[in-house]
This record gives sequence, C-alpha cells and structure tokens, in this order.
Amino acid sequence: MKKTFLMLAIVLSAFTACTKESLVENAQNPSSDFTFKCELPSTKIALGEKEGNIYKTVWETGDVLKVVKASDNTELAVVTLSEGAGTSNGTFTVTSGTLTAGDEVVLVYGETSIPAVQTQAAAGECDLITSAKSETVTVTEGVPVPFTLSHEIALVRFEVSSTEFAGLELTSVMLYSEGSVLAGSDSDNVRVNLNAPSALSGKQEAWLAAVPVETATDFYAVATMKGTDKTVTIPVKFENKTLAKGKVNVIKLNNLTIESNACPEWYEPIETRDLMDGYAYGAENTYMICSAASGDTRMNVVVKARGDFSKVSKPAYYGFIMTNDKIDWNRKFLKFTDGHASQDTYDDTKKNFVPSESRTIDANCSFDVLSVDMNTGGATYSVVAIYNADKDLIWSFMFQRYRENDPPCDVYYSDLGVTVLDRALGQSNGRANLVSHTESGTLNSYAAYFQWGRKDPFPAMSQTDYNNGKQPNMYGKYRPDGTVAENKTTAGDHTSTIENAIRHPYKAILCSTTNNWMKDIPNLWGGVNNTSGWFDPNGVGHKTIYDPCPAGYRVCDGRVINEVVTKASRWERYSIHQREQEYDHPTYFGGSCLAYSIDGQPLDEEAGTNVDYWLYSGYSRAAWGGLYNYFATLSDQGGLYWTNALCSNGQPGMYQFYFPNGSGKMSKVGSNTGASTLMAVRCQKIE
Repeated sequence: MKKTFLMLAIVLSAFTACTKESLVENAQNPSSDFTFKCELPSTKIALGEKEGNIYKTVWETGDVLKVVKASDNTELAVVTLSEGAGTSNGTFTVTSGTLTAGDEVVLVYGETSIPAVQTQAAAGECDLITSAKSETVTVTEGVPVPFTLSHEIALVRFEVSSTEFAGLELTSVMLYSEGSVLAGSDSDNVRVNLNAPSALSGKQEAWLAAVPVETATDFYAVATMKGTDKTVTIPVKFENKTLAKGKVNVIKLNNLTIESNACPEWYEPIETRDLMDGYAYGAENTYMICSAASGDTRMNVVVKARGDFSKVSKPAYYGFIMTNDKIDWNRKFLKFTDGHASQDTYDDTKKNFVPSESRTIDANCSFDVLSVDMNTGGATYSVVAIYNADKDLIWSFMFQRYRENDPPCDVYYSDLGVTVLDRALGQSNGRANLVSHTESGTLNSYAAYFQWGRKDPFPAMSQTDYNNGKQPNMYGKYRPDGTVAENKTTAGDHTSTIENAIRHPYKAILCSTTNNWMKDIPNLWGGVNNTSGWFDPNGVGHKTIYDPCPAGYRVCDGRVINEVVTKASRWERYSIHQREQEYDHPTYFGGSCLAYSIDGQPLDEEAGTNVDYWLYSGYSRAAWGGLYNYFATLSDQGGLYWTNALCSNGQPGMYQFYFPNGSGKMSKVGSNTGASTLMAVRCQKIE
C-alpha cells in the first residue's frame, strides 16, 4: 500500500507540532454488499514527489487492508485495491472473508509489529514498513462505511554526511533509547541496514519505521561505516526528544567526525577486527605480559567498548575469575596494584561472578595489572573480567605470562611463506626455551583449551583426577565456602548463543548430541573455506572480535595446519618408557612433541634450531553432559589443534596427531569436529 497522504517532516533536535491537515483519500467497494469510504492520513511505504516538507504517497497494485473484529482483533475479511493504482484515490474489493451487517470492525493496514532490523535497498531509496488502523466502525449493508486510518508508527529519515570518513561506506543507521520500546514488543533499538552501501561522498538518506515515543527522552542515533580495513561506529546523542506518530522525524547526522562520538570516555568508534555485527571490549582478547628477572611488571589495559552500541554499557569494575591455570591455585603470577590476587565472589543469585567495589575502572576506562618476577609463581595464564555498574559480567580477557628470557617470537615457515607465534596460547615456554632445555623437564608447558569460536581459555585437569573419574574444575573453587559452583552449562541440542558465551566465559558449553555449542554456527574466527574438503589452500581468513590470539595474530588457518599435517615428524627427547613413568601430562618441555622443519631442511637432531614444536596438548571433550580430558599416551590422542575455518560440512577444522595402539607409529589427520570440543590454539601472524 502506497499511501496517498501527506507527511510533515520534523527534526529530532527541534520538534514542532504538526498543523498541516492530511489529504483525504477515498476507498469504496461497489462490487460487494459492504463498502467502505476511507479518509486516510499519510502512512507511507514508498514516497512520491515531495512538495515542500510534505510527502505525497500513492496507492499501488496489490495493496490490501485487513478487516478485524473490534472486540478481539479476529480477522474477518481482506479488501484489496481494484482501482486507483498510482493515484491518491483507491477502490477496494472484498477478496476473502465474510462480513455481516452490524459487525463492529477495525480496518488495519501494514505490520502489526515493527521489526527491530529493517533493510533499505540503497541510500535514498525507501520502501518502508508501516502500520495504520481505523477507529471502530459498524458495517452497513448497501452503503459505504466511512472511516479514518490513523498512524501507528513514527517514520525516521536520517541525513548522514562526513568529510572525515568520506571514503567509507554507510552500512547501517540505528536509533537507540534505553528504557524505550522502539520496535517489536520490547526492543529499545531499531536499525536499518543498507543492502547496497555506497561511500559517503555526500549527504545520504536512510529511512526506518519505529514505535512512537510520546514522552520526551534521550536518543542515540548511531551511524556505522565500513572500509576495507576498519569499521567506524559513531553514536550521537539527542536529549529530551520524542518520536511523533504519523510524521517523518528527521535526524541530522551531518559532517560526522571522531569528535561526534557521544561517549568518548568509554566507547571506541574505530575497530579494525571484524565485528561480526556484534560488540567487544578492549583492543584484543589475550594480552602477553612479561615476568621480569626481578620486580613486578605493570601493564595498563584499556577496555573501551566498540561495535553494537545498543548491546554495550560503560565498564565499571574489574576482577579475577581465574587466577591460575594450574591445579595448585596458590601458584599465581598476576595481581592487581592493591596486591589482590584472588578470584571474585560467585553469586548464586546472579549465577555469575560479582566484583569487589574497590576495584573500579578508572577515568581512562582502564585498569592496571602486575606480573610478578619470573622466579615467583608457577602459573602461565589468568583471566580477568570486567563488569558494568549493575555488576553484570560483560567481557573477559586472558593474560598470558612469558619470562623475560623467553619472550614470544615469530617463526617463519619458509615453505609456506607464513609466520606463526612460537607457542600455543597458554603455553609457558617458547620454541627457543624448549630447544635449550635438557631432560630436567617440568609441567610448566600447559596449553590452554578453547571451544571453537570462543575467546575464553579453559584449563586442563590433572591426569590423576581424570583416572579417578573426576570432571575438571574448570575455574577453581570460587564460592566463599570453597564449594564448586557451576562450571558448565548444557546447551541441549546446540541452542546456546554468542551472548551466553560472552556473559559466562568460565562455563564450558556442553551439547547432548551434535557437539556444537550453537546451531548453524557462523564463522566466528573469520576463516575461509570455498572447497569441498576440510581446508581451503587459498582460505587466508581474517581477524574477528572473538579471536583469542593477541594483537597482530589470529587463529591459524587451514594452510598452516595442512603444512604441519604433511611435513611434521615425531620428536622424542625422552624415551617413551621414561616419559610414561615420570609424567602424567603431555605438555612439558624436554619431552616428546611434534616437530616441523621451519626451513625445509632435515631436522637438526642435536640443537633443534630449525624446529618448531607442536606440543602434545591432548584435548577435552564437552559433550553428553560432562567434561572429559584426554591426554597423550601411547594409546590415546597426542594433540589436537583448531584451525580458524569451518569445513565444507559446517564443522570447525582441526588437526590431530596420535600413536595408535601403542605402536609408536604416528598417525596424522586433518579433519573436523564439533565446536564444543576443547582444543589448543596456535596463532598466525596477520601479514
């Protein structure tokens, strides 16, 4: 229905009353026993020519009105436009249903609910959702029944321009008002996505329909612009405004700059990672922090929000939700400036951690952490969470320790032409340190486990606990009384969500059947796979906000894993018997591992200077209602590592190596598995 009405344009920053009367439209139905003569104000799907500040609309072929029972909204009939397309006057014919003289009815046009996400073909093109209904009228046989349609929605026209971001494409505009209902039954935001975005070379228009807001309140208009290497999201605040029903509410976002950001103290407009239409806090999810030869090492972490402005809130508190990757919870390496190094309290009411009010995010939206000297503590990584003012957990970060004499370094795979980080996430010792150590191995080279697509690490339990049938206590004993609170959540038939994963980083999400923690899992780690196999030789991929690797790196793609699958060899520093007798965990320096020749030459058996090591990481399976760890033994898995890509069947890509049946013969497999499995991650440098 292209409405034949007049709309008065009003500007959000200076609303004025509408005084212009709408044009009158007539609709009648001579072919039916019951006819309706309609006086219609402008409602609009598509606009005709604009005359001054009045928008003229026209009827279109196929336009329909529903006739519903006034008492309970039961649909009685449908009337369809039969004459008058392209004009402001239309004749409607009853095409379905039954009416009876004396029926008290309401005529309805358009949507009964405004969707929170709408689309626009391109800038300036508008074909909008609308909704209008009449007062209650009585059906009269033989004569037209007059009625008037009243607008049920507010239309919004955004004017957007920017010299600073002229090279970027306008992809969406959102209207957000906390505590208001702008779409559906409870959405506090409504947005329009441009299907064919174009660069901001001049002023562009974007349109959407919204639920009217009659009481003055604060609004944010949020423009999102994208380039080849970044996304820019600018929220602009309008205070004490309304959204008038039946009007075109004009919101001007002219000459947007970085200074237009309404919340510079806690919101970052520019993000170089793929936002995946989501949100994040901080510039990276894993921070590598040095433990110096002596004294504490201080690091300042800025945790400003970025991405979907309707989903974020101002960070207010911070605290530990995992202090140690080991079973011995006293061996901590990270603390705060007040000396605190204990986990936050678990609140059974909130079903989550809650912070101490003494540890507040500072005015720069940051906090400080201290890494103890390299000779103190035995942990490799810790997890720090941030909370909003309501003490809701909103994001979390992994802090991975490295020793001053063993800094993270790049390893160049010359045959492939790519660079990888010299250790798995959570692994304490890098390649150089592994080379230099002798047979005095320790358990310091644990690797962290990750569910595919998630940014949060999970520790392994000890082999002893596994043999005793215990499930891993993923994040320690975090109730004040020492009892273990929830460390897992069952997703049923892969029904969990990204939001749930973000808000509960300490929970492994279990799945009863499919071993995928969410249905139709998107490519959360930015991999590319256009082949029918398990990896794409050209599938480089890109960094996303859910990628767990530190800044400058991303999860290895299938090319790296295939290279290792094809060319790596077993590296035995201990005898098999000695390894089994002395150690119950596969990842320790000085022991066996998988070795890759980084220069394409035969492995140097003595010094190992041309070797990159892939530790026997084992894995953890999160399925069938429980968590189960598997370690590298002669009869079980040696190690499993994720790739960033989804395989052709929609399962995440991975690599496993093992020694079947105690034979000592290596089997290497590039394959796929469910996303709920917990595996190690190696990081690839972003070139």
